[in-house]
Amino acid sequence: FVHTASGNPLFHQMLCAHYDETRQPFAVPPSILSATTRRIEQLPGECRRFLELCALLGQHATLEALRSLVELTPSQFVDAVRRLEEEGYLRTDGSDVRVRHDLLRECTLSLVAPLTRKALHGMVAPKLEQRYEETQDAALLWDCAEHWAASGETGKALQFVMRCARHAADIGRAAKALELLDGAKRFARSPTETANLL
Repeated sequence: FVHTASGNPLFHQMLCAHYDETRQPFAVPPSILSATTRRIEQLPGECRRFLELCALLGQHATLEALRSLVELTPSQFVDAVRRLEEEGYLRTDGSDVRVRHDLLRECTLSLVAPLTRKALHGMVAPKLEQRYEETQDAALLWDCAEHWAASGETGKALQFVMRCARHAADIGRAAKALELLDGAKRFARSPTETANLL
């Protein structure tokens, strides 16, 4: 309960009351989902877009990454950060930016229409690819593949899965490499793409 409530006393009380009524320990009451969703819907468009991109970037969200993705003036950017931080949507984690808790992240993404979400993934994927090219951080490979796949660019997704598998093999994790290639079949949209994984 404490993790789900993320320090919010009202959420904690509502979670406990819901458990008393239903005996479901990990279920989030509809009242919390509804209240959280309403809060997000009332945000101005630029704040919602900022929050959506932060949610999609996940562990890769930094102010620099977000600044390059949102089309805001420096002043508007600072205003959006200030509002989202003061109203409890965002927190800092060292140099990284995080959506304050999983419930906010889930509610934010649930409000994004499918085609818009695809377009947002298409914005995030090249940003992560650029970061990979600059840092050669292998931890980015799978996330790049996931975002490219979610954007509809399955060819790019498969390229990154192959790179990820190659990296696993290079560090002596052949079983992991095979597991990655097998899992990548879900990205394949044609017999040729599937054949490239074999």
